Amino acid sequence: MISAALSQLEAAMSDAVTKRNLLSPRQQMFVRMTAEGKSAKQIAFAASISVKTVETHRAAVMKKWGTKSPIEMIRTAIMLQLAEMETEVAA
Repeated sequence: MISAALSQLEAAMSDAVTKRNLLSPRQQMFVRMTAEGKSAKQIAFAASISVKTVETHRAAVMKKWGTKSPIEMIRTAIMLQLAEMETEVAA
């Protein structure tokens, strides 16, 4: 039982490392900025590229990871620790 759980954990960790390594440092930056809530225009301005290039990078990341939406891409990034999930506490 423990052996099976360890095997599953190892497989999940291996999958996470593989998914993370599929991205270039530049793509990782775009994922982080997207997860931070930055728009394509804001990312383009910060990276000195066109909005279309940002959209192309996002599409490439989604294809590499097999995600179907930007939200799913962000969830995957959080799971892979490429981005952090912020939580606000109501006062």
